[in-house]
Amino acid sequence: MNAKAVGITVAVISLAVVGGIVWWESTALTSPGPLHPSHELVPALTARNSCEMCHGDASISMGQACLSCHEPIETQGQTGTGLHGSLESSAFDDCGSCHTEHVGGAVELVSELSFKLSGIDNSRHYEHTHVESYVLTGAHDELACVRCHESAWSASLTEGQHRFIGESQECSTCHDDPHSGELPECETCHGQQRPFNEAPGYDHDMFPLVGGHSIADCRQCHEDESYRNTPTDCRDCHAEEYRATQNPPHAAVGFDMDCAQCHGINEWDQTEYAHTDTFPLVGSHDNLTCAHCHADDPGALEVLADASCAICHESSHSAAFASAIPAVMDVPSFKDSCASCHDQMHSTFRRPNATMTNEQHAATGFSLRKPHDTQSCVDCHIEIAYDVQWDVSFPCRNPEDCQACHGDPHLGQFDAGATGGECLKCHVPDRFVPTKFDVQMHASCAFPLTGSHRAIACQACHKSEGEMIRFVPTPSACSDCHEDVHEGRFDTPRFAAIPTEQQGCARCHVTTSFKEVSWTADEHELWTGYALVGAHINISCQSCHSPAGESGAADRFVVPDQACATCHFDVHAGQFEVAGRTDCARCHVETDFRNVRFDHNRDAKFALDEHHATLACISCHAVYDTPDGPVTHYRPLGTQCVDCHGNPDDTK
Repeated sequence: MNAKAVGITVAVISLAVVGGIVWWESTALTSPGPLHPSHELVPALTARNSCEMCHGDASISMGQACLSCHEPIETQGQTGTGLHGSLESSAFDDCGSCHTEHVGGAVELVSELSFKLSGIDNSRHYEHTHVESYVLTGAHDELACVRCHESAWSASLTEGQHRFIGESQECSTCHDDPHSGELPECETCHGQQRPFNEAPGYDHDMFPLVGGHSIADCRQCHEDESYRNTPTDCRDCHAEEYRATQNPPHAAVGFDMDCAQCHGINEWDQTEYAHTDTFPLVGSHDNLTCAHCHADDPGALEVLADASCAICHESSHSAAFASAIPAVMDVPSFKDSCASCHDQMHSTFRRPNATMTNEQHAATGFSLRKPHDTQSCVDCHIEIAYDVQWDVSFPCRNPEDCQACHGDPHLGQFDAGATGGECLKCHVPDRFVPTKFDVQMHASCAFPLTGSHRAIACQACHKSEGEMIRFVPTPSACSDCHEDVHEGRFDTPRFAAIPTEQQGCARCHVTTSFKEVSWTADEHELWTGYALVGAHINISCQSCHSPAGESGAADRFVVPDQACATCHFDVHAGQFEVAGRTDCARCHVETDFRNVRFDHNRDAKFALDEHHATLACISCHAVYDTPDGPVTHYRPLGTQCVDCHGNPDDTK
């Protein structure tokens, strides 16, 4: 046989062998490896020609074939729930990507790799992320998976077993029901955060567990663990306390056994008894025990028909106040008026925060008019301890007695005077200054204010001496305030206080103006010996008393020379001067200078006979001119005939 024939023969044989193998594989369907023990326990999966049950055929895919046995997984995929329902569709359809088969169990069908590929890093700490209705919290979060999922890590499962899905979430699956189905689901009351016995979630709305009832152990009230029809009346639990209470004696008096009418649920001793509307227990009365007002008698509870303050509280007020206040408050009697000032909300009856009105205070005899209308009580009534006498803080002061509260700024200056030191004799009640001490009142003093003295300020005469102003005594002599311009010239016995009995400057001056004097003509003659008569009555003082010279003001009133020529021009040029003095009054009358009283026959050396009496004066008394003006010649003149008529012998 040649080489070509050999090659053909070998090719035919090889083709036949391959074809036989293919036929055998197609008819025998040999597996690429052993199944997982769980699948190995399923007879249908180990039967001849069973590959399409997992791998599918032309009509279904491998993923669909798997779901035909794993229906719960199919449901998760359809509803989008659970772990498989959260996978992408491509991963969901490719079961083999997470679950390794045909290795005989060398690799778990549900391995740690399976969890990682589905997004779970550690299967042992899975937090039920994909189980919305059952989140692991509280005590359940600390449990191992096998506590609830017994087959979680089993090497193989029998047909119908599950590793994680299909578990019941009811508490009774794992926990005994002590309530025998009387109460709703355990989770509703017990939760998973607190100990099971506390049942923190139970809504005890029929009997709120607050205050003294907020007990932790339900069995304190539900001793037989029966939770239906449990009594909720106070008497069911507190009958013993009810019978034992003696203050007041509840059972003896016949109080209702509904404790909640008076007692709260926090403290048994803290009662909330709704007292009668006629005497509500508020403020300071709210802290009293019943026995404070009601007799502590086991047989009866005395009820006080008269709820006036006077039954329990002794009044410290005066009889005058007690009799005056009812009319002010428009109440029948004094005892009915207490609450108008002493409110029950005050911390004490004896020392309330002041609530007196001005009208009420007026009943004390002290009306709160200005400036006392803005004072606080403690400004006048000192805070004292309760064991100090009442009249120390409330001394019933006389409203006229200012010095009971205010010091005497005059330091007793007026105590011995007409006012007797009573402030209101000079001051008005609502202010200290200005006073009502006016010019008329000053006139009652030893120094009436007249003239210019009425216009000066009080301080000009009444000086400050430290904190006091000096009023009594006040210097009243003129020289105490005014300088004596006469330098004492009039302080001699010659110038006594007559006839006006005035002293000092007032003997001559008036208070209207110092320049104005009060002397009369008679006083001028009395003091100086020079009567002011005639024209002298109407002339000013300055006409005779010239202004001060160089020696000072005192020189003004030096007694001047009383000779007429001292003041008047001597028109006679000294013809009548006698011993250096010309006495005009010998001939002239002061009231009328032109009216002379000169009698030629009496006063002259030359009597006028019948012949001379008819002559004009100028016939004998000629007028001659002088540097000071014309002057009538009166003397000396001859008295002999020859002096005027000449010697007759001379004519011969």
